[in-house]
Amino acid sequence: MSPVSPMLPTLEDYFGVGVATVSWVMTSYLLAMAGLVLAGGRLVDLLCHRRVFLVGNLVFTFGALLSSLAPTVALLIVCRAIQGTGSALILGTSLALVADAFPEGRRGRAVGIAVTGAALGSFSGLVMAGAFLQYLDWRWIFYVGTVLGLASSALAWRLCKFPETHTRARGSFDALGAVLLFGAMAALVLAPYHLHSGEPTFSAGLPYHVGMFTAFLVLASLLIVVERRRDNPLISFVHFKRIPFSFSLFANLVLHWNMAVTMMVPFLVEKGLGLRPWYTTLALVTGLGFSMMLSPLSGWLYDRTRSWLLRPAAMLLMATTLFATAALGNGLTYWGFYILLTLRGVASGLF
Repeated sequence: MSPVSPMLPTLEDYFGVGVATVSWVMTSYLLAMAGLVLAGGRLVDLLCHRRVFLVGNLVFTFGALLSSLAPTVALLIVCRAIQGTGSALILGTSLALVADAFPEGRRGRAVGIAVTGAALGSFSGLVMAGAFLQYLDWRWIFYVGTVLGLASSALAWRLCKFPETHTRARGSFDALGAVLLFGAMAALVLAPYHLHSGEPTFSAGLPYHVGMFTAFLVLASLLIVVERRRDNPLISFVHFKRIPFSFSLFANLVLHWNMAVTMMVPFLVEKGLGLRPWYTTLALVTGLGFSMMLSPLSGWLYDRTRSWLLRPAAMLLMATTLFATAALGNGLTYWGFYILLTLRGVASGLF
């Protein structure tokens, strides 16, 4: 996802579309990933971890290949949704593989190392994206992604040869719950967009916006009713009665909502401040570098102290940087914005 963010202003100019349209290159990916990650996690419980991981890598690589060849922005958006589907399967599997490989006393550090690996991938991807956008072509980002995806798929194939270590869950796959969950999320994501005729305002598209929000409420209500009656639900609402689980879920929701602000960084730097793509890369890479370095430290601190203060302190720092960015507004210089993004990376690593 990170290497694609800096290319959005370039795609806007290349295809001759607006910000609202080109943002779907990211939104379609995130919608597919978020809407299907629970279904992917359930497949992991029912099937072989390693095989689901392999399928996720293959789907992601296929989406990257199609993205590199997309002749229109509409087809690029569809291809990015395919990539998001693969990411959902990978995300639902990768941490399960880590949990299987390490005992409880060492999982915090192991997860921290895994997060560092993800940050390293984002870090190197951003550097390459800046170079490609500056000197080559945006399609090179997907060319390289295809090659790396093939390499990852080959490693996942070899991983499938090792004996399975986890006990598969019993029960069936909740297809209806998966459809309702994806439909509810899609309606919620589509609701704020002006995908209606007439002026791009909420007043002109009131029937559309109200209809989408209503569809979200209906589908979400049906999801709750259906899941509470299932023997093997996709979402077990019993887990939400556990306060640590609910608080952790809410904290991760807020964290990733804040990370979505990254999508607007290229437009602010390149369109707002009139700077080249390299400046976008520099701003994003520095924060990711701190996140990458601090993630193992955060995992080690949690293993040693089991302190509940670590995550609230990191979230407070992130909230402060976002508030400062909004408060300074048009008076914010590039280097001021750079410092705030770096502090946000520190908060992300500690979280």
